[in-house]
Amino acid sequence: MKKKEKKITLKQIANIVNVSQNTVSNALRGFHGVNEETRKTIIQTARDLGYNFNLNSEKNTIIIAAMPDKFNDLYFFAKISNFLEVKIAETNYKSVTLNNLLDDMDLSEMLDFINEIDPAGIIVFGEIPDKIAKMFMSFTIPVVYVGCYIPNLIVNAVIEDNIYGVYSVVSYLMENGYKKIGFIGDINENTSFWERYFMLIGCLKKLSAEYNEKYMIDLDYSKIIDYEYMAEMFESIESLPEVFICADDRVAAVAIKALYQIGKNVPEDIGIVGFDNSEISKISIPTLTTVDTYPEKQGAAAFNLLERKIKTGDSSIEKILSPVKLIPGGSTRRII
Repeated sequence: MKKKEKKITLKQIANIVNVSQNTVSNALRGFHGVNEETRKTIIQTARDLGYNFNLNSEKNTIIIAAMPDKFNDLYFFAKISNFLEVKIAETNYKSVTLNNLLDDMDLSEMLDFINEIDPAGIIVFGEIPDKIAKMFMSFTIPVVYVGCYIPNLIVNAVIEDNIYGVYSVVSYLMENGYKKIGFIGDINENTSFWERYFMLIGCLKKLSAEYNEKYMIDLDYSKIIDYEYMAEMFESIESLPEVFICADDRVAAVAIKALYQIGKNVPEDIGIVGFDNSEISKISIPTLTTVDTYPEKQGAAAFNLLERKIKTGDSSIEKILSPVKLIPGGSTRRII
């Protein structure tokens, strides 16, 4: 039996020419910024090794990238993903999903994979490892993050206006008599939760409301559906606040059940506020006071931003805040 030939990689070409893999990738894809002599050497080396590439190929593929758990998110990120796939299908582009590969591939393999696809651009949702985000930044194609961003990197991003969202919630709660306000959520889960947490602290201080660190519950998000775990956390607090603002609707729904477990009713004994205005907020008993973050609008804004940068070659960095709206529900009430 004939032995299968080993696939030629960018790393092999880079080692021979003594340049980086990114330089090889850019040269083979016809991008600017590569010395002409170096480009010719790279192209000839690739041809000599039998590496398959096409300098004149039309770039019509958009990669949708996220960590695997974000594709399993049935509410926020799933809505963005479904919207993008439909939107891309309506255009002359095609989409390629990159999820489990973010876990399985090392950087060298991923660079080969992306170079083989030769995409026009990349849309990322949910946090991804810094090393992958930095690799994406090295590309000369546009990359847009949606529903998140990388705090320590300057990237194109579309994200909900958490500042206005939290401020409107706190103002609404205070107008209805709530003074002791807490938070439930894992701020390490994503930048939205992180923003909501710190914005709540800022709002309480700006509006001269009571701030108590004991009311700020750092939830282990891996146990989000474990209401007994949350009930134990509630019981460990000497006294509960009058209302909790939760990182999202899922946290809020579990919080309602956990509070019921320890003999507390919502909203009679304590108020609960969610975020995202997902299906959960509508089927929850009682219905949730929440904030609509319009994931489809975020997806549309991300696609429009990416398409504009693809067509114009604009390499500037933009961050777009997507509007949000407070949705009052039965999980809060007026305190006399």
